[in-house]
Amino acid sequence: MFEHMAEFKAALHVFWKEDPQELLRADPQSERAKQLIAARGEAEIEGHKSIYLLQSASRGLRETLPSVRVVIRRGSADQEVGPEHLARALAMAELYEQSVMPMYFSLVADKGFSDPKIDPVSFKEEFLHHLGRADAGTNYPLVLGEASDWLDRQLEGPADSQRTPEIIAINFIESFIEVELARVVRQLSDPVLELCRPVIEGTKPSSEQPEMQVA
Repeated sequence: MFEHMAEFKAALHVFWKEDPQELLRADPQSERAKQLIAARGEAEIEGHKSIYLLQSASRGLRETLPSVRVVIRRGSADQEVGPEHLARALAMAELYEQSVMPMYFSLVADKGFSDPKIDPVSFKEEFLHHLGRADAGTNYPLVLGEASDWLDRQLEGPADSQRTPEIIAINFIESFIEVELARVVRQLSDPVLELCRPVIEGTKPSSEQPEMQVA
């Protein structure tokens, strides 16, 4: 998923450069503008391809995660590791998949956003609208609430040059959702890795350690 997100960001790199329409207004025969228009057309196609690959990878992760089940046996009592993290991990995977949309609409599409420096309330509503999805799981509103809280922190205080739709959108991916998705997936996968490590290394777990089983 992270690789496909990287491909998406790389494809859209050309949209961070000059606006070809401004170049054409200054010089209707601008070769640079024509090159940018052609490059943007190719980049949008590559961006869409990356989105589809990201969606596929997200679906694969969401289908795989529920199979992770580790049971720690302590005497006659069994404790299952992970179920409290599973719902959040599934919802975070959906949010990560959807997080490309604010960046896409801020850089590529003509719909645009309200200026977060002038109208942060409308900007936040538009941003969250692009994160919404009709087919989301039941826990999606919880992580959408976390996204809302993150936006509140970005929009508080005096506005500066960094408070633009595209910068907020890229920061949302890199500073929030990638970090949270990786964290919650590790909470599910680390117990499995701990259980498998003695087998891989050819050693036996200590007799003092509780018995662990993977179901």
